[in-house]
Amino acid sequence: GTQDIEYLKAKMMAALKIPKPFLGYEEGVEGKSTLAGMDIRFARTVERIQRIVLSELYKIAVVHLYTQGYDGDDLVNFELNLTTPSIIYDQERVALMKEKMEAI
Repeated sequence: GTQDIEYLKAKMMAALKIPKPFLGYEEGVEGKSTLAGMDIRFARTVERIQRIVLSELYKIAVVHLYTQGYDGDDLVNFELNLTTPSIIYDQERVALMKEKMEAI
């Protein structure tokens, strides 16, 4: 019944690591700062996954370029980027870098 659905939903949320408020569930939200904290934690999770995906995409790109006749430096002289998962997370990193630069 309904309990089974709630159980499956809870398991799915835990597996996806998506904060519940992001999907419209208001459970456990005490304010804006909490949401920002959730956003940053989720962004870190997404970034870890992006690093794995980028690594695999890079391998695929190298194979593709090789089949197209590229070799040597031409084969590896490229960069792949994915969008930053969170503006808040990005702003936090920039602020941290500024602090480090000012400390030098």
